[in-house]
Amino acid sequence: MYGKGRQRTDGSYHRRYGCKARDNYGDKLGCAKVYRTAEPVDLLVWEQVMYRYDTPEVTAALTPGKDRERLKQLVELQTKQRLHLESLVSDYGAGILTREELVIAKQAAAEKLQQTDAELAKIQKVRAVSIPAGETLRSMGERQGLNWKRQVISLIVDYVEILPGHPRGNMWNGYHFEPGHVKIHWKF
Repeated sequence: MYGKGRQRTDGSYHRRYGCKARDNYGDKLGCAKVYRTAEPVDLLVWEQVMYRYDTPEVTAALTPGKDRERLKQLVELQTKQRLHLESLVSDYGAGILTREELVIAKQAAAEKLQQTDAELAKIQKVRAVSIPAGETLRSMGERQGLNWKRQVISLIVDYVEILPGHPRGNMWNGYHFEPGHVKIHWKF
């Protein structure tokens, strides 16, 4: 399935997924007849991922072993460094820092944050998502963008399969949608 949005007659944009008939080389891929509105598919997958993250199997698979304490320290340090970067801009706005001082301070703070991010990446090896203290995965998902959700989903979902079929009047969360036509293939 590929993103195949379209413009409605009222001028609004309709996000949807569609089966693609051929690839870029002209080879047959699919039927080009199956389409789903993107919002209920995204919502269903996200809800299933949230539910799945609460299982002991996923927790065990994603919990770093010996690096757990260092990971915790780095996440806290990363949060502090990001807040520090934001406070520098506030200090400049309040007249505490000159433009030149802001540039120098931001560069130094950004380099430290980049070092922390690099060390976190080594430990996490794309097996975890950093969540600040006091936050939950669900609350972060509400505030973060689609790319962040994709990263979270990619940790435990191998792929999502959209099965052919019609909702036949079935309503799910305010959408004409049949959740049984979406099959999630988990990594574990």
